[in-house]
Amino acid sequence: MQLRRALPNLSEFTVSAAATQLLKSPGSAPRGELRRLATLLAPYRGKIILSFVTMIFTCLGLLGLPLFAKEMLGAAIHLQKMTISTELCFAIIAGFLVLAGSGYASSVLLFQVAHELTAKLRSDYVWQLLLAPVGYHRDASIGQIMERLSGSLADIDWFIKRAFGSLLGVVILMSGGVVMLLFLNWKLALFSGCAAPLIALGLRGINDRSRHLQGQRMNALESLGGSLHGMLTGIEVVKAFSGEAHEQERFEARQERLLKVQRKESRVSALMEPLLITMASLTFLVVLFYGSSLIANGELAAEELITFLIYLAFVVPNARNLAIQVAQWRHLNVALDRLEETAAIVPEQDKSGAVCLAHPVRGEVEFCHVNYAYQEREQVLTNLSLRLRAGERVGIVGESGAGKSTLFNLLLRFYAPDVGTILVDGQDVQSTTLRSLRDAIAVVPQDNILFDDTIMENVRYGNHSASDAEVRAACEAARAAAFIESLPAGYLTQVGGRGLKLSGGQRQRLAIARAFLKNAPILLMDEATSSLDAGTENELRLVMEELMKDRTTLVIAHRLSTVTHLPRILMVSDGRILDDGSPEQLFDRCPFYRTFVSTQLIRQ
Repeated sequence: MQLRRALPNLSEFTVSAAATQLLKSPGSAPRGELRRLATLLAPYRGKIILSFVTMIFTCLGLLGLPLFAKEMLGAAIHLQKMTISTELCFAIIAGFLVLAGSGYASSVLLFQVAHELTAKLRSDYVWQLLLAPVGYHRDASIGQIMERLSGSLADIDWFIKRAFGSLLGVVILMSGGVVMLLFLNWKLALFSGCAAPLIALGLRGINDRSRHLQGQRMNALESLGGSLHGMLTGIEVVKAFSGEAHEQERFEARQERLLKVQRKESRVSALMEPLLITMASLTFLVVLFYGSSLIANGELAAEELITFLIYLAFVVPNARNLAIQVAQWRHLNVALDRLEETAAIVPEQDKSGAVCLAHPVRGEVEFCHVNYAYQEREQVLTNLSLRLRAGERVGIVGESGAGKSTLFNLLLRFYAPDVGTILVDGQDVQSTTLRSLRDAIAVVPQDNILFDDTIMENVRYGNHSASDAEVRAACEAARAAAFIESLPAGYLTQVGGRGLKLSGGQRQRLAIARAFLKNAPILLMDEATSSLDAGTENELRLVMEELMKDRTTLVIAHRLSTVTHLPRILMVSDGRILDDGSPEQLFDRCPFYRTFVSTQLIRQ
């Protein structure tokens, strides 16, 4: 894929200009649009040229048929005899079969180009999303992203298969037809072309208005897709709160906005057909009356008028087809514009001169006077300083919104501090490579995300090069092997979307096994037992103790039982560390901690 070639070393996490140039558009300028299309189709020029050659052959064959009809009609009218023989009939049939075969070959080649191009664009699009910062994904709607991907690629696929190839055929038949009209009778040809400027002017107005409405329709579709995705993702909440009717009402409101735009678009697009039919009918009538007068005056033969009308039938209907191709060109460019917006996302990347963390990584972590505020939100961390020695285990407690998870986000470089520095083994994480930093950190998240794959592959996510034996050893360490082997398919069990075929405790064990397999010197555990009952939490405590052994560990917890066995606890409130010490020390001297403990006891 083009974007992958632009990223030969993932550890650098840098994107070349090729990503944006692939879909870059200079606006609505026709030359710019042609350049953009040519850039996309350049890798397939061989198949496209062959397709065009076969199409040209087909069109030229069709353009020759009326001349044959003219000779046959002339003989029938003037000589009162048929000039066609049995051999000629077979030759004509063979010619038609050859033309049909060449048309078929042209279509097959363009279908292959369409499928390969959309597959490449899909891969490039997904790659760009994978490289996008976490902040982009937290702000974006998954439903809108999916709708943009599927809708835009469908328009591109349709254009290449149905419009792009036939566009050349339409142009050849139209231009060839015009040439033959001029050849047959230039006066009649010029007379029949008087309506062309009016048609072009009308089509331009329709096209400009349709392009604007199509952009509105795409926005409405993305909003509708986002609503549907959110509804299905949170279906348990919807049902628990009897929100079915409310969700249906919200969905239909967004659908009505889509329908409103579609009604406007249909009224504008529908003007094209009556405009073309009216102009075509007038053109045929004018040619018929004027041609008949020329025949009456002896200036035109009857067979010439009939042949002229046949060629006119090549030109006028293909003018309609050309208008349809122009409309599909508009769809193509809107689709490419949508993909371009994603290609323009600034990816995660290292600073110039970034270096890897020195190996072996000891795991010393230090926050130095760090300030941070999320966009359009008040300050989250204020002048926060913190130092962890290598191998030290530290718990972090505090109310929701105190800034606990933000510490993890900054350490993982999902975000950059507004002020201050974060060090790992004395190196500023902003000046290290993302790959080396994240390779040194294992995470057991609050929401244990599992992918729709086997247990084996979900655990292997901790180390993509791990062998099956190493995966099984990690599961043994996490005490997950027993339940895995009790399943009918064992390690090859499919866990389903988000791992919902497994219980919360089972998902937690697999997340811990994943961290064991990664074997990183720094461990982050974010509310790792918040979704588990007390019994399951007690079962996993020894496992987590083993996981934390000899690792610098930060544990975020709402339950004190998760961190009271740790030698050091940080009490965080309003983005500041209120106190730092052992559980006993905090209880003796920190009122906020005592309040937190008493609240926990009341909740229990």
